[in-house]
Amino acid sequence: MSNVAPPAPVRMWPVLLVNAAAAAWLDFTRLHELHSSDSFIFSLASLYEWRPFFWEQDRVGLLVPLLLSWCQHPLANLLLQTGVMTFVGLTLPLAFARLVSSSPAVPAAVTLLNAAFVALAPPRFHDNLFIVCNYPAALVLTFVAVRLLDQPTRRTVRLIAAAALIGVAHWVYLGVSVFLLPLLVVRVWMAPGVFGWRRWVRPAIDRTVVVYFLSAIVSVGLIALLMRHVREVEPYTLPTNPDTLPVEDWPWTAGSLIGQVFIDPLTWAYAAGLLLPAGIGVWIAWKRNRPAVRRGLWFGAIVLAASICEFGLLATREWVVTNSYHPRYLIAITTGLAVAVALVGLVPVFELLNPRWRRWALPLAAVLLLLAASARYGWPGPNVPGRVFEARLGDVAREVEAADPDAVGADYWLSWPIVHYVNQRRYERGDRRVLSALALRCGVWEGRWKRDHPDGLRVFIPGPPGPHEPDWNHMALEPFIEWRYGERATLTPELTADGARVVRFRFR
Repeated sequence: MSNVAPPAPVRMWPVLLVNAAAAAWLDFTRLHELHSSDSFIFSLASLYEWRPFFWEQDRVGLLVPLLLSWCQHPLANLLLQTGVMTFVGLTLPLAFARLVSSSPAVPAAVTLLNAAFVALAPPRFHDNLFIVCNYPAALVLTFVAVRLLDQPTRRTVRLIAAAALIGVAHWVYLGVSVFLLPLLVVRVWMAPGVFGWRRWVRPAIDRTVVVYFLSAIVSVGLIALLMRHVREVEPYTLPTNPDTLPVEDWPWTAGSLIGQVFIDPLTWAYAAGLLLPAGIGVWIAWKRNRPAVRRGLWFGAIVLAASICEFGLLATREWVVTNSYHPRYLIAITTGLAVAVALVGLVPVFELLNPRWRRWALPLAAVLLLLAASARYGWPGPNVPGRVFEARLGDVAREVEAADPDAVGADYWLSWPIVHYVNQRRYERGDRRVLSALALRCGVWEGRWKRDHPDGLRVFIPGPPGPHEPDWNHMALEPFIEWRYGERATLTPELTADGARVVRFRFR
C-alpha cells in the first residue's frame, strides 16, 4: 500500500464541466489562427493517412487522431481535435494540483490560473497547450494513473487500468517519465512521518512509485519495439536523435531554453500576473492560514526538484538544439511551477472565505476564464473558425481548385493547410476526391499515389501568399524531389490552359 496519504474526496465534475465549456467556447473563436502544418497533420492523419506516430517520425503517438477517425468531415474533425486538446490543456493544472492537495479551493484556484494563462501567456504557449497537445495529453494520462495507484484499496482492475494509461502516455510522449518519476520519488521523500535513512528507501517500497516505475519500463520497451517496426516498414521515417551534446555546450543550451521562454514580453506579463496576486495572497494568508501556505511551498519544492531533473536532461540533448530550444519542452516545468504558485498564494486565501461565499469562487473563476478567452480570441460563433480559415487560405484555395490538381507542391508550412482547407471545400460540395501534397512529410501518401494515380500526379504550385513565404515553382521542387526520391521519380513541368503552374510527378 502506498505510503502517501490519499487526498480526501473532492468533487471534480464541476471543474471538469467548466473546462469542457471553456474548451468548447475557445473552439469557436479565433484560437484557430494558431493552427500550423504541425497541427493540421493531426487532423489529416485522422482523416486519410493515420500512422502510429506523427508523419515521418518514430515518436509522438497519434492517439487523438485515432479516437476521432470516425469523423470524416475535415472541419468537424479539426474542431473536435482542437476541442479535445484544449480540454486536456485546461485540465493539466487541475491534474497537477490534485497530486498533492485535497483542498476544496483547488478547483477555483486552477480555474483562475487558467484564466490568467489564457489572458496573458504568449500565443506559442497556447499553441502547444491547446493545439498540438501531445505533451499535456501524456502528462494528464499519467496523472490519472497516479491517482488510481494512490487509492488505498488494492484492486487488480485499478492496477491494470493505471498500467494501461501509463503505457498509452508513453506512446503519446516517450519522455513523460523524465518529469513524472522524479516528481513521484521526491513526493515520497518529502512526505511527513519518517526520518533518517528510512526516508531515502521509501520509494523502493511505495506502491505508487514501484508500479509506475515497472509500468514505465515495460512501456518504454514496447514503444521502442514499435518505433523500430515503424522505421523498418516506412524507411523515410526519421529516427529520434539520441545524441548527447558536448559537455561544454550544456550551459548554453540551458540558457537558451530559458531564453526562449522569456524572449516574448508576454511571458513577463504572465509571470507578473501570477506572482503579484500570489504575493498578496501569501501576505494575507500568512497570519491566518499558515498550514495551507506551507503545503503550497511543499508542493513547489517537489515540482522544483522534478523540474531540475527534467531540465538537466533537456540541456544535454541534441534534439533540443535541432528544434531551436522550443518552449514545448518545458510544458511540465512551467505548468507545475504555475500550479505551485497558485497553491501558495491563492488556495490559502480561498480557504479563509466563509463557506457560503466559497461556493461562488468556482463560478466566478469560470466567468473570468470565459471573459479572458473572449478578450484574447474574440467572442465565439458558429462561423468564426470557417472565417478564420477563409481569410487565411481562401484565395490560394480557389487558385488550387481552378487548376484541379491531384496535389499541391509548396513549402511545408503552406502545403498542409492548403490540403486541409481544399479537402474541406471539396467535402462540403460532395466531392470525395482527396488532395495531397508533395512536401515535407508526404511519404505516408506514396501508397495512395501509386494506387490512385498510376499515370502520375498533377501537382499545382501555388504562388506565395505573403511576404514571408518562398516563391515556389517547379524549379524549387526539384531539389526536394532529388533529396527525397532520387532517381525513383521524375518531375516534368507543364501548363494548364490558363497558364497555371503545374508539374507532373511520376514514379519511375
